[in-house]
Amino acid sequence: RQGKSLLALADVSARGAGLEGVLKRLEPVGSNSVRASFEFASFDVLMSWIEGMARDHGVQITDFSADRVDASGLVNARVTLEDVP
Repeated sequence: RQGKSLLALADVSARGAGLEGVLKRLEPVGSNSVRASFEFASFDVLMSWIEGMARDHGVQITDFSADRVDASGLVNARVTLEDVP
């Protein structure tokens, strides 16, 4: 993590995963949680990012919701990430 906060890590990693155009909001939720909102995100890319955050950085997903949009394979989603000590 190179000393990055969870907020910075989520931002940099989401953009690096190809979600930069669809990441609409990123906000802290308490001292060790971050909520990310995506619009018209590729479901597969989003799931890959979430898996990588858990696997590579030990971040826990505490809440996830997604709504299908009128385009194949795209969703509007909200993800809450929590830093696991």
